[in-house]
Amino acid sequence: MSAGVGIRKPSAEVGKRMAFDILLLDDEEEVIAAVGQGLVEGDLSMRTVRTGVAAFTAARESLPDAVIADGDVRGDETRKLSQVRRHLTAARKVPFLFLGTDESSGRRKGDLALPADDFLGKPFSASGLREKVDRLREAIGEGGG
Repeated sequence: MSAGVGIRKPSAEVGKRMAFDILLLDDEEEVIAAVGQGLVEGDLSMRTVRTGVAAFTAARESLPDAVIADGDVRGDETRKLSQVRRHLTAARKVPFLFLGTDESSGRRKGDLALPADDFLGKPFSASGLREKVDRLREAIGEGGG
């Protein structure tokens, strides 16, 4: 396991399939905790990373089903996140949900540094986050919980 990668294991297999695996890239403890609280379900697992380099490493070790990432990344982090997206897209469709602050959501929702499948402004509610994740799951044929 790479340094900087946190894992929250699924509580158990759901039926005969593994939990829906989410890779979270964010460097804010509050956001990591809020996403974890919003996605506490038996059919979800979440790995957390704090940098684009760690996200790339984690994605190479095990392809996630979806990525939730800080939409306010800039500079080298944007480049690394772009590499993650290219790596994942080459393997299979992996949806990206970007999180952004209120001031960035109006300014950048349609003009994020990277293409996003969906966007959620910060602060966000647990139910709003779960709704977005369920939509991503439906888009790739996973179904929601």
